[in-house]
Amino acid sequence: MREIAYNENGLTIGAATTMNQVADSPEVQQHYTILAESAATVGSYQLRNRATLGGNLCNASPAADAAPALLALDAEAVIFGPRGQRIVPLTGFFTGPGKTVLGPGEILTAVHVPFPPRGCAGRYLKLGRTRIGDIAVIGVAVLGYPHGANPSGTAWRIALGAVAPTPLRAPRAEAILAAATDEAAVEMAALAAMETARPIDDIRASAAYRRAMVRALTRRGVNEILGVLGAVV
Repeated sequence: MREIAYNENGLTIGAATTMNQVADSPEVQQHYTILAESAATVGSYQLRNRATLGGNLCNASPAADAAPALLALDAEAVIFGPRGQRIVPLTGFFTGPGKTVLGPGEILTAVHVPFPPRGCAGRYLKLGRTRIGDIAVIGVAVLGYPHGANPSGTAWRIALGAVAPTPLRAPRAEAILAAATDEAAVEMAALAAMETARPIDDIRASAAYRRAMVRALTRRGVNEILGVLGAVV
């Protein structure tokens, strides 16, 4: 449960692997850059020596930094309990703030991440009250990759954190970008991501501010990835 394995089945990370291990793993950095980026934003360096990937997910905070990146990577939760092992897509792992699908006697043993799409580029953009060491006010994970079957020639996965009861994907924004990636389409996708968010007012930010920042960071992430993919906005 404290190992990172990269092989013909993809990437498997034990639930007790620390966030620094994830962020520093050569395999994660090379093939799953978005996950390395998100792991490196968790708390401080000292905290990441104790904090684990499994803890970040099982705590089920809507602001969990690893969750948006793993949602964008189509990750799966490997769960073991009295009735044996079961695998749950991460999209169905979170059921509410502080709540997961884990039943009595069950534990998360690992997270499995399939091979990323060929030619993909990803970014995890986090906004906190301070530059480092703070819980996310919002987190936006954006993954784009070439996809010849789509009108835009690209496909997208966009996931949001800290703006709803659970981390979640933004499918309407993804569909807009699959159809077109010109300036107007990018703005429409950013607006769609903002409308997907269901934030609340709390001590860290207002709901209105969170929605506005979802729009801004989604736009920024998409434009950065388009630059990597060689597209013109």
